[in-house]
Amino acid sequence: MQRVMLFLVTMTLTALLFTGITISVSAQEAVAPEASANGDAIVNVAHFAPFAADQAGTSVTVAVNSTDVFTDFVFSEVITGVALPAGVYTIEVRPTGSPTVAMSGVFTLEANVEYSLLAIGDGSANMPLSLQLLVKDATPPIPGNAKVLIGHYAPFASTVPGTAVELCNDATQMVLAPVVYGQNSGYVQFPAGIYDLSIAVPGTNCAQKAFDLPPLQFNAGEFYDAFAIGKNNAAFPLDVVSLSGLDFPAMATIGHFAPFATTITNTAVDIRVNGQLAYTNVVYGQYVPDVVVPSGPLLVEILTPGGQVSAAAGDVRSAVVISGVFTLNPMSKYDLFAIGGANGWPLDFITAEISQTAPAGQALVTIGHLAPFAASGAATAVDICLESGVPLFTNVQFPTIQANVALAPNVYDLKIAVAGSNCQTVALDLPPFRLAAGDVVDAFAIGAPQEVGPAAGPDFPLEVVTTTGLRAAYESYLPTIYRSVTVAQ
Repeated sequence: MQRVMLFLVTMTLTALLFTGITISVSAQEAVAPEASANGDAIVNVAHFAPFAADQAGTSVTVAVNSTDVFTDFVFSEVITGVALPAGVYTIEVRPTGSPTVAMSGVFTLEANVEYSLLAIGDGSANMPLSLQLLVKDATPPIPGNAKVLIGHYAPFASTVPGTAVELCNDATQMVLAPVVYGQNSGYVQFPAGIYDLSIAVPGTNCAQKAFDLPPLQFNAGEFYDAFAIGKNNAAFPLDVVSLSGLDFPAMATIGHFAPFATTITNTAVDIRVNGQLAYTNVVYGQYVPDVVVPSGPLLVEILTPGGQVSAAAGDVRSAVVISGVFTLNPMSKYDLFAIGGANGWPLDFITAEISQTAPAGQALVTIGHLAPFAASGAATAVDICLESGVPLFTNVQFPTIQANVALAPNVYDLKIAVAGSNCQTVALDLPPFRLAAGDVVDAFAIGAPQEVGPAAGPDFPLEVVTTTGLRAAYESYLPTIYRSVTVAQ
């Protein structure tokens, strides 16, 4: 099998990127009037000045033309969408409770223009406290592109040269820009897509990262900004703050559980995402875990491999056998599986949103019945039972995914029985597994044998697969009944 790299998925495909780092946006709502339909300037205000021993000590009052407008405004907070009539404004910033002005400036604001006013510096001689006014680019990006401004306002060294960093694209290990404190990129055009960016130590070819951002999604026609702030210490750790707000992708485990042919080899398909070929020669039973994909509407197409060159698409494929559009929420996780194709069931997709954290003291289990072993839903009905004969789930029919079921930590010894048989007519007896608090795992019944039991066909027997892995109850590994086959990365 062959994996084809999507332009939209040019990053490390790991869930850790979603959970390891947070990006702050709009920490405080504006208290100024909302923007009118015509004639106002729009101002975003950000406090990026770590001038005290801790965040509480950075509290300031912001005065506009001698009138206090924002109070108790602390480091890392931002206020967005302040509407002001066009004109000249004197801005003064005082530490809370002090009459002394620490930062000030006189700024001319024009109608229908958006500005960002940044308070920066740590109060040292090399990086003094000051106000910096940025003007949002008014020219739309070219079609298919986004515009992105990236600023470095993190005074983490004693000199400006000592703050030098490189902005890297992790997918290519390419240095996008070397920058020092006080600089910003201006609005740079990026082709729309997903980017895995990091801030790296200069001269390390992006290998030594000072800050690793989660995957970011730049949508066509949009404007974004992102600012590195902080002093890289306990009081002011490095962080990234956005005034514009940022868009984030989603994550999906994409699986092929559709036994639509006579052999596993003949189930080979290609997978296309948003019109781009992502994976080739994927066969029944294989899946790709934790793929970072665009949030919003996502077009997924399953194609039979080979065929003739399509002049319109420029792609060597034969036919789209199933397709679907799925709306994915940013930073959410999904299962997206191809199913059916046997015993009269059509090829189809099934999807479910999967929680990424379990309730305190519990485990989360997603269980699915993806085995079309009979011609009707009622004929595929099973009960999932404890070894003691007590049903855990009853009358589970194809196609079903029961997502995010909370279970107590314990050893579970389950069997799949014909529905209504009081757990006595067992179709599949599963090896025991252990759930620990905090586990987020899954198990899916797949297969379409001629009949359930010893006479089942060799290629598509009734079995259980897991895309997350399961912890053995008494052994160092689970038997192969919990089959887990991924597409080569």
